[in-house]
Amino acid sequence: MYTADSRPPAARTAVTGLGVVTASGTTVAALYDDLRHGRERFTTAAPAPVANALPPGPGSAPVEAPAPVRAGHVPGPLPLTDFLGARTDRTLSRDSRLLIHAAATAGTEPAAERTAGERTGVVLGTMWAGRNEYFAIHDAAGSPGHRVNPVWGPHSGYNAAAAQLSLALGAEGPCLTLCAGTTAGLDAVATGVRQLRDGVCDTVLAAGADTLCAAAGTRAGEDGLPEGEGAALLVLEPAPTAGARALAQVLGTGEATAPAEDIPTPDALGRAATEAVQAALREAGRPAAEIGLIVLVGSGDTPADRAVVAALRQLTSPTVPLSEVARVTGRTGGGDGTLAAALAVEALRRGAAPAPGAAPLDGTALCVGADPAGTATALLLGRPAHQESGT
Repeated sequence: MYTADSRPPAARTAVTGLGVVTASGTTVAALYDDLRHGRERFTTAAPAPVANALPPGPGSAPVEAPAPVRAGHVPGPLPLTDFLGARTDRTLSRDSRLLIHAAATAGTEPAAERTAGERTGVVLGTMWAGRNEYFAIHDAAGSPGHRVNPVWGPHSGYNAAAAQLSLALGAEGPCLTLCAGTTAGLDAVATGVRQLRDGVCDTVLAAGADTLCAAAGTRAGEDGLPEGEGAALLVLEPAPTAGARALAQVLGTGEATAPAEDIPTPDALGRAATEAVQAALREAGRPAAEIGLIVLVGSGDTPADRAVVAALRQLTSPTVPLSEVARVTGRTGGGDGTLAAALAVEALRRGAAPAPGAAPLDGTALCVGADPAGTATALLLGRPAHQESGT
């Protein structure tokens, strides 16, 4: 028997802001267009440094440069001086930089201009968290003649990026970091929805982010897709207060876990994904026949991903378009789930799936993923309430 989320129908949650940073650039429109036209944004370059050592002293041995790797590299320095000030900008880790840049493009304001305070929460989904910084600091400390810049120490914890975002925006509500594997980004959105439903927050910044690391190396999944880096952030508010500012609404969420004795068989993951989707549909009060787009959050485990897709095809029409952001950006860890949600919002806004020759998207958009450890999460998104009602 699978355990699934069987919560009663909840008040709708609106998505009122959206920001992304990927190998496609810093707009969800560019990500959508790349996926629709089948463009891959994989390049060969050295991963950007996530921690800096102090300059080497006279006579020091040269530091070996990181080896270039083929991956979904985020181009550009992504400066945040105008948003945060030069001093804070200089001290950001790369994880924090990608995340805060996504927030900056989502329409959020610096702390001095915000009044949300303790009623604004932050939930970040990640797979690697501070791993990259620990590796980089370790390598720098072992280099002859190098001293590790002490400013990086406080930014090396697993919850550092979420904490930095909270500080930058003056968000004094709950600050959570979820490391749930493949589904981390989807779980961040689902957790944000629960916080709004339970009255813990008036606004939640639900995000996912991960970066490449030279010290950790990169590897391609069984399906050949390389690693990538990226961040996405969704601003969530109760639908009644969002009004015409809403870009989309989260109609339902669902989570399921396969029994321990079944892990990690592909069939078990397929059944867990089915349970998660059914839970989201129940909460939304919508039939599976309304699903007009599936955005998959794959794990790179080919048999597992195939089993999940096969299970989804049993629930929906075989003609429903299926997209996967990683086809453009590479697998971005915790960023995959929130990037999937951002893509679904853009598809609903345009009224078309990001696939060549796709029929108009009149129904809902489903985001779903299953982690090889045995958990699955689903989000069902729809057009804003004011568009559904025709107002």
